[in-house]
Amino acid sequence: MRAPPNKVSTKGRRKGSSKKVTAKSIKVPSQRSTKRLASRWERIDVQYPGSYEGSNSTPNTVIPPKRVKNQSLRPSMLRQIPEEFHPFIDSLVHVEGDGHCGFRCVAAMLDMGEDEWPTVRQNLIQELDTEFGMYCSIFGIAEANEIRCALHVTSDGPVGDDKWMTVPNMAYIIATTYKVVFMTLAISGCSIFFPLRGSPDPPALHKRMAVAFVNTNHFIGVVLRDGHPMPLTAHMWTYNRRVEAQTWVDPYSARIAAYSAYLTAKHGGGDPSVVDLSEE
Repeated sequence: MRAPPNKVSTKGRRKGSSKKVTAKSIKVPSQRSTKRLASRWERIDVQYPGSYEGSNSTPNTVIPPKRVKNQSLRPSMLRQIPEEFHPFIDSLVHVEGDGHCGFRCVAAMLDMGEDEWPTVRQNLIQELDTEFGMYCSIFGIAEANEIRCALHVTSDGPVGDDKWMTVPNMAYIIATTYKVVFMTLAISGCSIFFPLRGSPDPPALHKRMAVAFVNTNHFIGVVLRDGHPMPLTAHMWTYNRRVEAQTWVDPYSARIAAYSAYLTAKHGGGDPSVVDLSEE
């Protein structure tokens, strides 16, 4: 931004005839008028195009990308993701923590933009209603109804924990609704969810999505590089998926087995998917 080339006199009346501003110039009473502050800025813009490109008056507005990725990995967040995934983390997708964070993560990771969380909720309700019998056989009628109640909201404001995204039950619905390989990461354990129905696409076209549960009350998205470990398959998928969906796991079997072996060695043998909750 540069100053006007000529000094502007602010005292008295201009001597001589006043030259009217043409239609091609800025539409203000005079080239030298100081009565409207905006004219000073407008004249600078005309005389020196591009000198004020950051102004709100600029007609071309830069729209931020729908998918927000924070390249600076927060140590506090990383500590809550199993260390074996750290070398493969490209970025973390941080979303607003208003009770809709899980659905915001799904929307952001699908390149819809996190503010499309109502669409995600509605899509999950539609899937649940379409295959209600299947989900009742998996979760039970009472829990299936509870899931539907948790998905339904009547406003776009913050909500309590009764409306949060819950894992593992909603993870099955997410994977099936969007036909994605859905991974959940947490220090307490990691799982992978495949669609319960529908034939898989060729492996090269598979969409993979990962979310991490942090701070005991918040979800963030995790963008992983190729070759990352594959968590253990969610237990109920094996017994409840339809026949046409059984090959979803095939391209990942070797990596899942490798991760299982890693957990076995790390925890000193035994089934890593079993946690002893006895007092002893």
